[in-house]
Amino acid sequence: MSDEKNSRRKFLKILDEINDFIGELPVYLYFIDADYQLLWMSKFLSKKFRFSSTAPLGTCYRQFWNRESPCENCPGADEVVWNKFVHSIISLKNVTDSSELYLDLITIPVFENLQELSGFLKIGFDVTAVEKDKRTLREQKNLYSTIIESSADAIFLLDNDEKILSWNEGARNIFGYEPAEIIGKSNIVLIPKALIEIGELYYIQKELNTRGYIRQFETERINKEHQIIHVDLTRTLIYDEKGEKIGSSVIIKDITTRKKLELELRRTIRELSKLNEFNEMLYGNFLPEELYQVLLIAITAGEGLRFNRAFLFLIDSDNFVLKGHLAVGPADEKHAHLIWSSLQDHYRALKEVFEQYHIYPEGIDRRL
Repeated sequence: MSDEKNSRRKFLKILDEINDFIGELPVYLYFIDADYQLLWMSKFLSKKFRFSSTAPLGTCYRQFWNRESPCENCPGADEVVWNKFVHSIISLKNVTDSSELYLDLITIPVFENLQELSGFLKIGFDVTAVEKDKRTLREQKNLYSTIIESSADAIFLLDNDEKILSWNEGARNIFGYEPAEIIGKSNIVLIPKALIEIGELYYIQKELNTRGYIRQFETERINKEHQIIHVDLTRTLIYDEKGEKIGSSVIIKDITTRKKLELELRRTIRELSKLNEFNEMLYGNFLPEELYQVLLIAITAGEGLRFNRAFLFLIDSDNFVLKGHLAVGPADEKHAHLIWSSLQDHYRALKEVFEQYHIYPEGIDRRL
């Protein structure tokens, strides 16, 4: 027993010499026995926790960390491996002000005669600021991940070779691809062939290289079912810590419904314009028969009210009955397609349509 005490005294003397050398450097240095009782601590610890050099000695070292002394079923036993160095980051409560403290802690087992455990030397460094920064970054990462995953817009990453690296829930809903189906594939699978042929991808890459981004670019994409989707595209370059380009982020908003409404609104405006034109023609130099034809054309033309056929009935004032006077419309489905296609290639005023598809009422059917 005396040999053990002598060995421990020698070890504690060595620690005192180390203590004199490091002074009050912010090192959490202390020594505990095999029963986790505090036997020695550095000057820094004494000052940090406002202890005299011997006040806490012989008590549970965990009184540093806001624990009652002694602890039942001391949890310290779970922190060490009896014959190995242990390196860990631990979170503690400061006993003096209950503040949160993170230590980068090294636990070194100390033996008597290389066999009997004498205690543990603990060396710790305050890494609270670093760990709190890490926690903040983790929280921000989780927040951003939640925002991205819950977004109704398609959000994904591309590498420098246009390969898809990530795929959020919004992208899955808009395009129909599961992440496993699309990640690793080229972004080109989402672009209509016609747009690739006219160089849209080249234009986007040119804008990225010049400005670093392209925003609110209205274009088209195709989904898994090969259906055209009208989209609003934003794409931004991403750089690493060295300033090297590593890829780009893509945000795509599905504006198909809005584009359909815009198209319908334009059609409605054009329909109303036809009625306005007809009203002006009523006061022009047109014969009644020509006005009848203009009226029916306004109803049936592709730029008009878009009915397939129109019939004009006039009242026989002598007999007070309706009589069919004039009818216009395509002869068959193929004929209708040809007429509508020709009328859709550019906007035509009602008078222009009338001159192109003039009707000659000769009392017989006539294919125009």
